[in-house]
Amino acid sequence: MAWSFGWQPAREASGKDWIEPFLAQLLDDPYDAVRFIAHRSLRQIVDRDLQYDFLDPQERRSQTIRNMRDDWQKEYQHQAEHDSVLIDQDGKLRVDVFERLLKQRDNHPIYLLE
Repeated sequence: MAWSFGWQPAREASGKDWIEPFLAQLLDDPYDAVRFIAHRSLRQIVDRDLQYDFLDPQERRSQTIRNMRDDWQKEYQHQAEHDSVLIDQDGKLRVDVFERLLKQRDNHPIYLLE
């Protein structure tokens, strides 16, 4: 998902205005590689300096996510009305649903022998 959101044809097909909070959440993924790719994709979407290092401690990554959600919310709320599973009609992220779904995620490590 992190890579796909950074792929130009995918953004052209689906728009990019709604993607930021979901990619921002991946900045705190348990896998370093996912955090790295999410940051790379975000740099293609946002016009501001993210001040992020995918190897930062978890506390700092969490603060970055909160800041990005707040910034996105300020911009997104003024756009056209939306209503989806994770964004309400007023353009606000449904944080309660988002966090409930995150808690259902299977975070068991996967080891690939190559």
